[in-house]
Amino acid sequence: QNQVSGVRVSPPVPEKRDENSMRREVYPDPNASEASGSLSSRAKEGKDMANIKTYVEESYNELVNKVSWPTWAELQNSTSIVAIASVIIALMIFVMDFAFGINGGEDTVWKGVLGFFYELF
Repeated sequence: QNQVSGVRVSPPVPEKRDENSMRREVYPDPNASEASGSLSSRAKEGKDMANIKTYVEESYNELVNKVSWPTWAELQNSTSIVAIASVIIALMIFVMDFAFGINGGEDTVWKGVLGFFYELF
């Protein structure tokens, strides 16, 4: 667990090392021959499907057991804060549009600051 933020950090992925040398190899060499000891394409597909199945199972397990979901009261509190902030921002944009006359047409009395500025010239 990270001491600063309190977030759990997964352990690093071990690096794959080449048997003949000590150089680090992150990805397998695409030019390497796969003739000796290679799996058939059907076995590879089965292995890929097993990997996908494992991924889905682990994802579900993490969502169910490891994720801390908010309580109903926390969810209501967050929703009300977002709704109030949205209304305040919408009112601020409306006031700015009205003050600057962005939405004013030809027949409106108040043409805003820009309308007043345009009438000067």
